[in-house]
Amino acid sequence: MKFVARNRVMEAVSTIALIALMAGITGTLWQAQKAFLAAKLAEQNAQRATAARDFLASMLSGASPEQNGGKDMSVRDLLDKASKRVSTELSMQPDLRVAMSTVIGKTYTELAAPEEALAILKQAVVGADQNDAISTTTRGNAHAEYAVALIARSELDQAEQEANTALSLLRTEPVGEPLASALDGLATAMYLQGRYAEALNVQREALQTAQMLYGSEGEQYAESLLEMAYFLSAAQQDDAAVDASRQSLAILDRLFPDASNPAVTRALWALGQTLSGANREPEALPYLRRAEVDVVRIYGKDSLKYMRSVQILGVAELGAGDVGAAERHLAVADDMLNRQAPDHPLRSIVLANLGEARLRNGDIGGAALALRPALEMARKTKREDVVDKATILVARTLAAQAELNEAAALLDERLASIRSTKSRFLLPALVARAAIYRQQGQLELATTRLDEAQPLATGSNPDVHIQMLLEQARLADAKQQVGARIDFARQALEVLAEFGIQQAPESKIAQEMVDKRGD
Repeated sequence: MKFVARNRVMEAVSTIALIALMAGITGTLWQAQKAFLAAKLAEQNAQRATAARDFLASMLSGASPEQNGGKDMSVRDLLDKASKRVSTELSMQPDLRVAMSTVIGKTYTELAAPEEALAILKQAVVGADQNDAISTTTRGNAHAEYAVALIARSELDQAEQEANTALSLLRTEPVGEPLASALDGLATAMYLQGRYAEALNVQREALQTAQMLYGSEGEQYAESLLEMAYFLSAAQQDDAAVDASRQSLAILDRLFPDASNPAVTRALWALGQTLSGANREPEALPYLRRAEVDVVRIYGKDSLKYMRSVQILGVAELGAGDVGAAERHLAVADDMLNRQAPDHPLRSIVLANLGEARLRNGDIGGAALALRPALEMARKTKREDVVDKATILVARTLAAQAELNEAAALLDERLASIRSTKSRFLLPALVARAAIYRQQGQLELATTRLDEAQPLATGSNPDVHIQMLLEQARLADAKQQVGARIDFARQALEVLAEFGIQQAPESKIAQEMVDKRGD
């Protein structure tokens, strides 16, 4: 019994040992296979890296003066040559061909050459989707950059589709930079369509992805944070937006104390714009002026980066009441866009702001020259917020030119949409419509519109609040209500003082209405 029991134990031990040995052999073979596959993948990646390096080296050597008749090639010339060569020289390496095409297309986008970017990126995504040999990451990255190029052309619906395609691919892969780029692209497409809450949710995921990849003190995290600041501002979460942009700038200032990295400039823009969005334009101006100096040092005065810098500065100056400086900077921005990128998606915004500055400065003819094309461009690009703003400003310009029926018809046509979408431009639209009614002698209708506008003034942009108070003063004057006229004009002066914008042209108008003698 003892022998049998002992042998049963030995039999069991032998079986366990055999199983362990087989498992060990299987594991060793699996590890060997895994190592073989890893080595093969590493070899493939090394070969691809070498091919990419050789292609880039060939591109750069082709830019030398010796090979171009003694002439230096611009980055744009270099890209033009590379885009023609990539399809032929890399025809036998489809994954690398798509990857290099994506890099070239991305660079075209950054150089504000959207047509060229779209052409090569569309070719990249079509080629990637038709070839199973293309890696998922390469394919997803191509779709992500194509989305960004479409955004630059204001083709927002298709951009959103491309970004979603990129995400459906990249979510199946390990988290990497292409996923962060695709999330940024989707958030931007939603933001530009006015879907601020959705954009904010996507950007939160983008921020978490950046933190996972780079940590909370890295440049990429800071850049994602400043994008978040814009979306928070659009969602009217002003304090959170300012905090996010301050945090982004603090990280980048620590990383680049000499402000050598362009990301510092972008953070300065974000902080300036979020402060402006919180109606704190006087606080925004020092940051935006610092950004202008840095942009000139890094890019020069003939770059679209400089255009962007003076455009943002001009908008803040407009809000701070320095309308003369705003007009000068916005005119520079428009001139640069007209010469370098007339179809740029910012053009309608720049023209609308330039028209507003001229209108407030009393240059009615100059305002019309800016505002009519702004409205046409906004309609073509389907920027509904710009359409709202430009429509109101064109109507105000027409009213100033005594074209009251045309002004009324234009504004009434848009007012229904402004109401239904709960646009932030409802208050200025109602004030503008009241002004037209007053000029037409329909004082009761003007009163009705201002009564409707009154509850919307709480927490509104101070410029618009002041417009409403001045219109109430004008209407009181038309009704020969001297006490009410003076009271409304004084309230306007108080708002100007509260926000530190007494230099605005409206200060003089309000003071004249206070001082005006009664009939």
